[in-house]
Formats: sequence, structure tokens, C-alpha cells
Amino acid sequence: AAAGVEDVARIYGQGDTIVEAGDLLTAVHVQAITQLGLYDPVVESGPSRLAIAIVGAIAVLLAAFFLWRLAPEQWARPQQFLLLGLLLILSAFISRLPELLVGDDSHMLGYLMPAVAIGFMAAILFDARTAVLMAVPMAAFTAVSTSDVAFIVYAGIATVIPVAFVSSVASRRQLRLAVVSSAAALAPVAGALEWLFESASAGDVLRAAGFAAIGGLIAGFLAQGLVAFLENALGITTSLALLDLLDRNHPALRLLEEKAPGTFNHSMLVGSLAGRAARAIGADPLLAQAAAWYHDLGKTENPQYYVENQFGVSNPHDELPPARSAEIIRRHVTDGLRLARQYRIPSGVADGIRMHHGTSLMRFFYNQAHAVDPDVDPDLFRHDGIEPRQKEMAIVMLSDAVEAAARAYAQHEDPTAQGIVDLVDSIVQEKVDDHQLAFSQLTFGDLTAVKTELVQALVSYYHTRVPYPGFPGPRVSRRLPGARPGLPEPMPPVEEAPVGGDGEAEELPAATVSEAAE
Repeated sequence: AAAGVEDVARIYGQGDTIVEAGDLLTAVHVQAITQLGLYDPVVESGPSRLAIAIVGAIAVLLAAFFLWRLAPEQWARPQQFLLLGLLLILSAFISRLPELLVGDDSHMLGYLMPAVAIGFMAAILFDARTAVLMAVPMAAFTAVSTSDVAFIVYAGIATVIPVAFVSSVASRRQLRLAVVSSAAALAPVAGALEWLFESASAGDVLRAAGFAAIGGLIAGFLAQGLVAFLENALGITTSLALLDLLDRNHPALRLLEEKAPGTFNHSMLVGSLAGRAARAIGADPLLAQAAAWYHDLGKTENPQYYVENQFGVSNPHDELPPARSAEIIRRHVTDGLRLARQYRIPSGVADGIRMHHGTSLMRFFYNQAHAVDPDVDPDLFRHDGIEPRQKEMAIVMLSDAVEAAARAYAQHEDPTAQGIVDLVDSIVQEKVDDHQLAFSQLTFGDLTAVKTELVQALVSYYHTRVPYPGFPGPRVSRRLPGARPGLPEPMPPVEEAPVGGDGEAEELPAATVSEAAE
């Protein structure tokens, strides 16, 4: 039947209309348009894979160059290098999200892009400088993925915004507040960008702001979970881990408080000094305080050999030769490192155990041995550690030394401000002369600021107290509400005399009663 159908020829001359707009195209129309060369479709192929690879490589290289110039220490640790690579890969995936969400009438959904998570993670896992630099690859990846100016600018700004909030957190509550604050800051940014680049209506501007706030909240809390996973997987000490270690209910701290209460109180005060000094020079106060709290953890093994725990007992070192005493004291570093591994204390904090004495000389025992044998080897009386490699660990070393010295100074005489100044100066100078701070990255300007903070803290701690003449004096009673009148006055308190070394009560002169009470 098809063979019996004759072909129909249709001739179009110049100026003839082949088909009107809105008419259905027939096979004749299509053939005519094709033969006359009137159909030349434009195929949008998008950017080539090579161009995408080049732009991505440039973004990564720029970030790497800036990090190398501004934060070279990040390249010295393989774990940090691996972590940086993971963040870059995550940035590339995040940049693809707007392309998947945005439709013809839903441009505002693109602001759900969780670029703020990159800023959170970089600020917590690295530092503020690294977090700010991550805005470069984040914006570049977004440019490749979307070619949308509003999303490109938003990606860069969203990466930077959380840095200011996260960098100063000192508690879990402040971290949650940083997430909420960052989300609130993203909302007007997204609204302004949607208005500026898309000429959006007021409703679309508000929707863009709302999506940005929602995306910021979700990204912030997801970032916290990812940080916890990465710090455990890679063994990195972050501010979140430090906040957990600064919980007074930590098992290692409870062990210290139970077995060596004097050492525990000493460590708490050293932590206060170290945190204050670290803030004065822009170091990490959380790391300095955590390292100080755990630096004497090893003393829980033999607490009776350390003077701060020798309340009401004789000093066992009086019966030991100096070399043996030095060996026992030296052991608290190795014991502390073993306990740090047992309680899963991060290596960055355990450095406080290893470095708080460095290789300093135990002068008390060395002087004892030197009095007997002038040729004694001083290396036998040095601590078994290493010199501090970080500012925070050097601060812990100085805080530990000055706190112990100030306590001894206050026990033997009334402390004065000038006396504390001289004490701190002498201890710091001794550490410098003994080359204990040679690798600590502390400058002389840092040392001056640290000494100033230590002096101010110790002066406030050992402040002069107002004497109370005649204290405690006669007891003053008052009638309780509802008490019956006419009851006899209470008897005056019976003052007990102190007990002497033979167990008998000794007579204490009346003139010294108030002094003893004070």
C-alpha cells in the first residue's frame, strides 16, 4: 500500500513562509527547514572537565600557598595535612548542593548550602587563619559548580562568619551559642545577596534569609559531630576535647583529687596561672589550662614522696640518699604518660606531662649530693623529659615553677609584691639560662607579658589579710525565733591547748592564742 502512494513535492521560493509560529510541524516542514539550512541549534555543553580541574587546582594551590606562608606549622604534621585534604574534598561536595536544589522558581533554596560547616570545622580543627583561608577554595568550587555570583559570594562569606564566634569559645554552651549566632548572621547576608543579584521581591528576600539561617543551624551542629569523629580518628586535640578535659568530673582528675589532694590543688592553681598567661600573649588558654591540670598526674603513684601531700607526716626523703630521691621524683613523668594513655588524654595535653620540667636540674637533691661529693654528675639529678616545643607548654613549665616557689616563699615569710616580682624574675631567668625555653617559640616580649601576668596573679592570691585582734574571742549568742525567755546563757567555749610531740597538751601563752587562730 505504501508503494502505491505517490511522493508529493512542495517547492518553497524565496520569501515564502514554511510554517507559522504555533503551527504543528510536519515531516515536510522539518525536511524543508533542514535542506534550506534554517535549523542551527545552539548546544550548551557547559564547562569542560579540564577547565573544572584547572580552576579547582588553582584554588587548592592558592590555599596551600597562603597556609605555607601564614601557618607553616600546619605542614609539619601529617595528620593536619590529611585533615586539610579532607576539608577541601568536603568543600567540593558542598559546592554542588545549590545546583541540585535550585529550580526555575526556587533560587532561594541554594542558600541551604552548608558552607558555614567548613568555617566551623577549620576554626576548631586548625585555627582562625586557616579557617579564613578556606573561603578561597570554597568560593572557587562554588563558582565552578554553579557560575552563580550570589552563591559564590555567599559561600566565601559563610565560610568566614563562624570564625569570629568559634575562636573564643571556652565552654560547650558558648559553642552552641556560636552556632546560633552564625546562623543569625547568615540570614541578612543571604537576603541582601538575593536582592542585589537576583532583584528578588521582598518575599523571596525573606525566604532566602530563612533558608540561610536553617542551613547555618543544621551545618553548625553537623560540623560538631564531624569534628568529634575526626579528632578521635586522627588523634587531634581540639577545643571540644579540651573542654571535656576541663570537666572537674573527669576520671583522671578525680583520681588525682583522691590520691594526691595537695597535688590536685597545686594543679588547679597552676592551671589558673597558665590560662591567664596564655591569654596575655595570644596563645591557647584552654590548652595551657588543660595541660596544667594534668601535668602532675603521675604523682598519684607515690603521692607521699611529694611535699604538697605531706601533711602531718614525716618526709620520707629524709631517710633516702639524694640519688634515690631524684630517681623517685623523676619517675612521675613516665608514670604520668602511662596514665595519660590509660585515660585517653590527647597527646597535645600529655605534652604538659612530658615538658613541664623539661630537663631541669633537681637542685635540692643535687646540692645535697654535691655537699658530699663535689664531683657528682649533675645529669643524675635532671628530670626525664624534653624541653617545651610550644608556647603553651613553656607557660605551664613557668607557672608550675613559680607557684611552687611562691608557696614555699609564703610559708617562710610574709610575701610582698616586690618579693614576688623578684621570685618570678629569678625563676624565669634560671629557665632561660638552663636553655629550657630554647625551643618554646616564646619571644622576649612574650616572656615579659607572661611574667607580668604571673606576678599579678600571685600578688592577688597572696594578698595581705586584715588581722582580727582577739579572734575568736567570747562566743556571742542570740535568741532563736520562738525560744523561751529566761534560758541560761551558753557556757563560754573551752579553748584546747595544742598537743606536743609526746602526746601531752602544751600550754600556749594567752598572747599567742589570737595569732595561732589567725
